[in-house]
Amino acid sequence: MVQRGLDRLTAKLNNSKLIGEIRKFQYNLRGQKFVADTIKPRLTSYSTMKTPLVLVCFAICTSAWCQVPNPLGTRLHVGYTTSGNFQDRGHHSVHLEGPEIGIDLPFQTLPFVTLHITPSVFFGGRLRHGSDTDGEVYRLMITAEHGIAEGIRARVGVGVASTQPRAHEFDGDTGAYVLVGFGLPIGGMGKTFHASLDVNLLTASSGQHRGWFVGVSGNL
Repeated sequence: MVQRGLDRLTAKLNNSKLIGEIRKFQYNLRGQKFVADTIKPRLTSYSTMKTPLVLVCFAICTSAWCQVPNPLGTRLHVGYTTSGNFQDRGHHSVHLEGPEIGIDLPFQTLPFVTLHITPSVFFGGRLRHGSDTDGEVYRLMITAEHGIAEGIRARVGVGVASTQPRAHEFDGDTGAYVLVGFGLPIGGMGKTFHASLDVNLLTASSGQHRGWFVGVSGNL
């Protein structure tokens, strides 16, 4: 009887130690999962914001040294863009519509053209709800601009664009595109400020990056 009681007591102690070890192991697993769940959103956020941050930093650095004498001057663009069609995650045909803002930063004046670095942001889906989807397109391109006549400008450009969707409605894309456009004078203020109506056609393999831009621009 005494031996049997000792065996039961030993078994209970062993079980309690085992339970303690199991609980300790579960606690460690929960701690690791907490750390993983905490770090993962930060890594995802960094990956999502990496492309826009690179474009913004590059534009800021460029604006610091790309200030050369230029008859066309630095110009601010504000307008409305409609992208081409592409498929969302539900395999529906959608597109982007919304305001776009950009700036021409001159860096080289040649005999017939002026070269600019042009960063811009297209805010798709910001002004309306309906058949369009939501997402931002960050662009960075080099444009060549030529004055055809008094105030009339022709421009061509090549660049790279990156789309960042909102609400995960579609998969973002990054790729190259080509721009062809022109500007028509619409007035000004005195001899320093001149505004123009701009129309640009953007061609690309991705529907997220091709489309039309119609807006106004003015020299700064």
